[in-house]
Amino acid sequence: MPRLRRLLLPSVVALLLSSVVQAQAPGGAGMFGGSAGSAGAAASPFSGGQGASAPVRLQSATPAQQGAQAGAAQGGVPTAAPEFMGGMLPAGPRAAEPAAAAGARPSLPPEPPSDFQRFVEQATGQMLPIYGISLFSAGRFEPVQAAQVPDGYVVGPGDELIVQLYGAVDFADRLVVDRDGRVLIPRVGPVKVAGLRFREVEGQLTRSIGEVYRNFRLSVSMGRLRSIEIYVLGQARSPGRKVVGSLSTLINALFETGGPSARGSMRAIELRRAGRVVTRIDLYDFIARGDSSADRPLEQGDIIYVPPVGPQVGLAGSVNEPAVYELPRAGGNIESVLALTGGLPTLAAPQKAQLERVDASRQPARYVQDIALDAAGLGTALRGGDIVTVFQISPQFANAVTLQGSVAAPMRYAYREGMRISDLVANNNFLVPISYWLRLNSGAAIPGLDRPEVNLDYATIQRLDPVRLRTETIPFNLAKALLGQPQENLALKAGDIVRVYSAAEPGADAFDSIALQASFVDGLRRFSWREGHRVTDVIPDLAWLREQVTRWVRTNGLVVT
Repeated sequence: MPRLRRLLLPSVVALLLSSVVQAQAPGGAGMFGGSAGSAGAAASPFSGGQGASAPVRLQSATPAQQGAQAGAAQGGVPTAAPEFMGGMLPAGPRAAEPAAAAGARPSLPPEPPSDFQRFVEQATGQMLPIYGISLFSAGRFEPVQAAQVPDGYVVGPGDELIVQLYGAVDFADRLVVDRDGRVLIPRVGPVKVAGLRFREVEGQLTRSIGEVYRNFRLSVSMGRLRSIEIYVLGQARSPGRKVVGSLSTLINALFETGGPSARGSMRAIELRRAGRVVTRIDLYDFIARGDSSADRPLEQGDIIYVPPVGPQVGLAGSVNEPAVYELPRAGGNIESVLALTGGLPTLAAPQKAQLERVDASRQPARYVQDIALDAAGLGTALRGGDIVTVFQISPQFANAVTLQGSVAAPMRYAYREGMRISDLVANNNFLVPISYWLRLNSGAAIPGLDRPEVNLDYATIQRLDPVRLRTETIPFNLAKALLGQPQENLALKAGDIVRVYSAAEPGADAFDSIALQASFVDGLRRFSWREGHRVTDVIPDLAWLREQVTRWVRTNGLVVT
């Protein structure tokens, strides 16, 4: 008995539904909410409910009814047209809704470096990345469907249409295009929409519904979009069969699937369809210039082919993006490769660059060539295996002297021929450091008795000897230099660094200096030495000595009797 009930139940339910559908025919009670004898309720379907007290409201089948219809169909009993969910849905914008939450998928495992990358590392000591591949290494992305659906989008099986009727007919539902390319509308029947562009769907539905109803308005937007199956082949990071959104383009699919591998070309990727090449894209145009004119929408069964990488060159040194670059089929020169990242940078030295080249016809096969980065040098044609190294400009200043230490404005100053210490430090105001005025302005008490702020007895010049390539430290008496004494007011040279010390600093050691070591000078005090100097040149007079001793005694809290 249970088995007999299971066999007969679908047929019985189907017969009941069939009778319900017949009762819902014009003149019967059902879909329009009225009975055959109700005044105004038996309006002709071609009138759209004219004369009725309320708009026609179409209702859809419940999930149980839909299941019963499916069972009846399997049992060979004809089924009625499926009914659709009643109630109004707001007419959404013409945009797709996401089939799944969009976001980054886990990134692919890192690739080992290519053979050419290892070759460049052996030559330069640097592992240069492949230009542009980091865009795909950051992580694969799910196809984003919550995007504006273009008017030219071709509707196909699996797409969902949000249809809303209002006016004399009250209906809203989500209709999925079936395998035959149709959507089923109550009392209207199946309407073929597959193959139409999205802008044409509304007109097609309006004409079909207008054969049954009048005095209505129609709004159509896209719901969930179908997925399509494509194939990514060749030297791709993740080759194989892929499922992408129907709005995907060639560039979208490359990002979704991981892009080319380290051994794949980025400059000649093909989109193949039905045995022919639809487009060939150079990703360098997209990456460097934002040019996506070669991009094309994908269709079911398309093939994305990533060929093996073409000739490669290395670009190292003072460039905007040191990397391994692939040359186009037509070849390239130094200027065209530099142009991919903005040209020759400001800090690059145009006088000289180095080109390392491989020539199998030579023995040995590798050689080095020096080139200038002028118009002729930038036009140098490149070959596969070349490595170009661009040097940086020298940080040396051509006409500057630097003032450092306990001064008001430690900075570089323009050098002029014949310049001396007194020209650089024009007056005593240059020697009062900013820290002194900050302490004074904050109201802080300056400790000590008659405390000097600057060491006027000792300052130094740091100078590079261009012959011996040795840094020299030349001492001088700052106070005497400011007074213009020729022996201390030394002549300066371009590149000199003049350092002024605070009163507490002994100063840097130098060959032409002597040191006074005593408790009353806080341990050590240096002075510049000149041929013929005497003790009185270090200790000028008894008053100077008395001043030093008195300051030392009072600072340390001693009592002298």
